[in-house]
Amino acid sequence: MATRRLRELFALVHDEDIDPSELREVHRELGRMRERFVLPPEFYPLLVSVINRLGLEGATVLADVEEGVRKYPEEPILLQILGMMYTETGYPLLGRELLNQVLEIAPRESRHKEGWYDEEFIRHVVEDVEESMPELLRETNLSWPADEEAACAAERVRRRTETGRFEESLDIARALLEQRPDQNSARNNLARALWELGQWEEAVEQQAESLRRDPNRLVGLSNMVRFCLLADREEEAYRWRDHASTVVVKDPADRFSRLEIAALCRDDQEVLRLAEQFGRAEDFHGTGIYGPAMVLYGAGCARTGDSSGARRWWNRAARFDNARASAEIHLEEFDRPGDDRNDPWYFGFLELMPNRVIRWITAGRRPPGTDQEYIRELLDAYPQIAASARYHLRTGDDMGRYFGLIMAEHTGAEWLAAEAARLVTGNVLRKDRKSQAMRFLADHGEMVLEEETPEGSNTQTVRVHEFEISREPTGETPPEVEALATEAHWLLREGDGAGAERLLRKALKTRDDHPAIWQNLAVAYEMQGKDEKAWKILKQTHERFPDYAFARYAVAVRLAREEGKVKEAFELLQPIMEQRKYHVSEFTALCHAMVLIHMADKKFDAALQWLDMWKDVEPDDPRLEDLTILDGYRAVRELTRSSRKPKTRKPATPEPPGEDGEGQLSLF
Repeated sequence: MATRRLRELFALVHDEDIDPSELREVHRELGRMRERFVLPPEFYPLLVSVINRLGLEGATVLADVEEGVRKYPEEPILLQILGMMYTETGYPLLGRELLNQVLEIAPRESRHKEGWYDEEFIRHVVEDVEESMPELLRETNLSWPADEEAACAAERVRRRTETGRFEESLDIARALLEQRPDQNSARNNLARALWELGQWEEAVEQQAESLRRDPNRLVGLSNMVRFCLLADREEEAYRWRDHASTVVVKDPADRFSRLEIAALCRDDQEVLRLAEQFGRAEDFHGTGIYGPAMVLYGAGCARTGDSSGARRWWNRAARFDNARASAEIHLEEFDRPGDDRNDPWYFGFLELMPNRVIRWITAGRRPPGTDQEYIRELLDAYPQIAASARYHLRTGDDMGRYFGLIMAEHTGAEWLAAEAARLVTGNVLRKDRKSQAMRFLADHGEMVLEEETPEGSNTQTVRVHEFEISREPTGETPPEVEALATEAHWLLREGDGAGAERLLRKALKTRDDHPAIWQNLAVAYEMQGKDEKAWKILKQTHERFPDYAFARYAVAVRLAREEGKVKEAFELLQPIMEQRKYHVSEFTALCHAMVLIHMADKKFDAALQWLDMWKDVEPDDPRLEDLTILDGYRAVRELTRSSRKPKTRKPATPEPPGEDGEGQLSLF
């Protein structure tokens, strides 16, 4: 049945008048057939035809045809298609080998009369490959045809590594290097295969040996930067990065390695510079790295605030089968609300972690027991992955940051706790991930965080608290003065300080032991310009009612803003900071106080953190309108933090082909 339908589709695809929408439907139907049937040989030529007719970049179609050849190793049509594809995608000797097989098999096949077999053309392609080999092998220490076997083995190692057949790559590379230890290309691929198989130490050793022999090989430098960053050897990684920046780019593979290094090191300006060059010359077209390059360019735009440029690159990348999934994940994340979005990343967890570790995690090997037991088993199998947690926390996607937080919880390492705290204070997480981090950090105590900015080193002390916010009415206003207090509250809302003062004085004649009435009387005085009277009442209220939070807030703000006593202000608020439960009015007033104190201390990043917490709880609070200056600071900060280097210019992005509780008003 599948074979008959394939013949119908083949005739449809080769109709010159077929509509593009029909071609796309054929493409989707072929995808469904892959999931349901054992595919006959005719499937693969049809898939290639559809990809070509649609003008798609089918990087994985090469792997599809390889799968067909493994199933049907003597099917000449498939051998010819794969041989031609190999010669066009950087594997000329593998292509020559298959085309020679076609020349052997096809004359015995009656189907060669159907028009697909052109002996003269195939021989011409084989001769072209043989003529080009001396030049292609010039920098490999191999000669043609004397080293034909070694050259073929080197191509096999590279192809096996690129398609994830790491065990095969390992065996072929070891055999080749035993005979020819000077084959650095094979050694680079051996290092990558070892890494993907979880053999990290030997991977680093082999990569170091490769760079000792050829220190200017960019693909090897890219591997080493990746290995060092994921082993938490950042300084070493940046030394390799700096060396790579001096190496001359020779071909598209070199350019992509340079791009990978910039992205791994989060060098946004270099990524954008490379994107600008890409816009002038599509160096990666037809190489299989065209789509992945555009994903990285999109991330660079997103990280520097160019959302429209990011979307253009990612939408373009989604046309490529080897970049579609990554591009769509970026676009989905970008469509999430700003306060529930992971900040843009270059490489996701699945792209960074060794293949063997990913297989372990996704194989359903979870033991019956606690999360701690599961993590312990994973670390017993691959102890090196704990070192990668810092990198995932700093720059990962949501899955990477989840992994980093799990590692922090399991190991209890102070340096991982500090990284988790940076995430919480930096507002770069999804809400559920931030909650996970907050739960972990709540009992961790104070942490000193250091951050390098273009202006220099910045240090802040952070302590994370887990607390509950209630919106239930407090019911603390005495009933005999409740009507007066409520009316005075609304007069204060309307700016009528004198009217509120009159009502509050009347209330105090009945109950002078209620702090909220005194607090609001101070607000009424301030509205009328009677600052000294207001300050005197505030101090007396705080002294008489030390547990009353609102007076404490107001005194702390006055100390910081009017007298420059920031340390004393923080000390005054410390008991309230230890609380585990707040009324919403109490919490927003605390946020307001902390914002103003940090602004008085010129610690605008810290002020933004409190402002964001306030907005999370009461986004429509009218007091927020008085603090829009901080949003301007936020925009400037994001621009200055977009690169490790001082920013000279931004490259032009190339066009890609509640409730108020008791009714207290704070004095500030």
